[in-house]
Amino acid sequence: MPKNLQKISRKTSKVACAANDYIIMDQEVPAEGFIRRTEAANRLGISDKVHLNDFINNKLLTLYQFKKSQYYISESEFETFLRRVRGAYQAEVQGRTLYEFLKQFKSYKLKLVELVEMILQGKIKPMCSVKDGKLADATFTHEELLACRELLIRRRREQKGYTKEQVEQLLKVDYATLLGLERLGILQPKEELLLFYTSGKRRISCMVYPKRSIKSGSKRENYMMVFWD
Repeated sequence: MPKNLQKISRKTSKVACAANDYIIMDQEVPAEGFIRRTEAANRLGISDKVHLNDFINNKLLTLYQFKKSQYYISESEFETFLRRVRGAYQAEVQGRTLYEFLKQFKSYKLKLVELVEMILQGKIKPMCSVKDGKLADATFTHEELLACRELLIRRRREQKGYTKEQVEQLLKVDYATLLGLERLGILQPKEELLLFYTSGKRRISCMVYPKRSIKSGSKRENYMMVFWD
């Protein structure tokens, strides 16, 4: 953002804007170096402003409002964003396209804005077979597909927890021992986080159980359970 422009942070809900996070500028109209959201969406290769507004609301891009109710994005900020999310250029890279990649994880309800956040965080690293291409030109290799699947599996576990059967397999104990661990307070689900599914399986809350020592008669056993980092 140019240094000579004053700004006021504001969060609101406005139908005309459809983005709820933007900065109000003192100027009537923008100087050079700003682009409209429609142009930004076209340069990303996405269909409309809906995804772009998702990027803005998740603070991946900044939206500026000028006094004549015109909304713009800093072109320099946008270019930096585009370079990062489309990936490094590599001719004839093999893999899945952006929309094929999203379709692959439809059952996980992966959104474009979530995938872009993973890319910006360095968790997913696409390549771009088109020099100076668009986000839509990003290509994802098989390795990135596996990495994304692991991230989404972990997210699902954090949201839903594990069934008792899954916990038994992780700890390598039988059901009676599992109940004993719960009675001792070593493994105890939080009741407010219990979930029920059509299968009838109860899911325990998502928590990390640190390594502890317990006594079982005259025998001491160590149990360690690590669900995620």
